[in-house]
Amino acid sequence: MAASIFRPHGLITTPALEVQYINAHIDNYIKGMHDPKEYQTVELLENIFNKVILQEREDIFVNSQQPPGIKSNKSCDIVIKYVESGTFFTKILCFVECKRSKKTTEYDLRKVEQQALDYCKEYLESDGDLPFVFACTACGAHLRLWKYSQGDDNFQGFWGGFSLASWENYKDVGIDADAVEIRQALEHMLVTGPELREGQDFSAYASVQEGKGKQTADSQAQIPVPGVGQAAQLVVATSYESNGNTAVAFALNGEQKRTWLSDWSRGQSQNGRPLCYHKGFNVYYEYDEFKRG
Repeated sequence: MAASIFRPHGLITTPALEVQYINAHIDNYIKGMHDPKEYQTVELLENIFNKVILQEREDIFVNSQQPPGIKSNKSCDIVIKYVESGTFFTKILCFVECKRSKKTTEYDLRKVEQQALDYCKEYLESDGDLPFVFACTACGAHLRLWKYSQGDDNFQGFWGGFSLASWENYKDVGIDADAVEIRQALEHMLVTGPELREGQDFSAYASVQEGKGKQTADSQAQIPVPGVGQAAQLVVATSYESNGNTAVAFALNGEQKRTWLSDWSRGQSQNGRPLCYHKGFNVYYEYDEFKRG
């Protein structure tokens, strides 16, 4: 009998990845064909990140068994790291916690999600300057991607909102439609990380930030701000919770600045949009409403 011909599907692009996908997939346990192990999920995702999604990224690293903090005695299955701009230190962009796909009960999903959430909280506590970090929870060949913001109680999913432990919101890495959503979410992570990466263009970084000040083609121009009586520079700003207060971060002349919302006065732009103005830096940003960064 002739051997079957492999055809790429989803994020499974090679015959070797197909073997790993079959070994990790819950369907094969349900059918009695295989008993997946946790290391097989780790192996599958590590290879997808390294060989399929991030294979040409010199500013991104994928490492296994990494602690969420310098003094932590815990270790996450996989972490995706970026190179910090100006220092060349690597910092965590996304925690990836994996479990075998023998069960998909709410209890099992909640357990893996809680582990990833604990890593995120510990990491942000150890680096208080970062407003958020990303996470990925995986069960067999299915995964879900999350964002955790400083001070929050729980994750927010890239899809499925705030619902936790819901198997219907886990995407199969071998299904084409699911793979599109996974790729888009990971690309969003890479472009909108918690701070500028080494070699990353700030305008590209800022223009796609969620809940940030609006980026315009004339963002570097000095223009009059109504109610201020002087020219000010439009910047892209991030608002987030820090120590119980609302902080605002932005970049000015290539340098990261962090301020308190109370330092900003509110006004209105020439097109009638609401804005916030900082007298000390003589900058302003337009906004629709404050959202977590």
